[in-house]
Amino acid sequence: GGTIDHQQQQHHQQQPPSFSQESIESTTSSTVDGMVLQSRLTAMQRRIENLEREKMDLAMSKAPLEARIRQKEDAWIKERERLLSEINNFQDLARETDERYRELEMKNEALVEETMKLRLEARALG
Repeated sequence: GGTIDHQQQQHHQQQPPSFSQESIESTTSSTVDGMVLQSRLTAMQRRIENLEREKMDLAMSKAPLEARIRQKEDAWIKERERLLSEINNFQDLARETDERYRELEMKNEALVEETMKLRLEARALG
């Protein structure tokens, strides 16, 4: 049993490390500071995750709105083109109608002249 006595003697010879009051306080204070920092870091990471989740949700809800806006813009462009085309058609029709009216007016004037001439001839004969 000599080895057990030898180990016990060695164990008694090693003294526990001595802690002064200041070193205990500074260790406690730095541990508290570390815990506070760790806690703030964790809170910030949670905040970042929440913000990223919010950003993703907003992006997902924004996508259908943007698609609807594009649809409305496309519909507006088509409607505008249709109306412009209709305006052009009406302008062409108005021009053609004016031309036709002038032609008919000239024919009418010619017929009035011919009528007067025929009446004069009829009088001369009658």
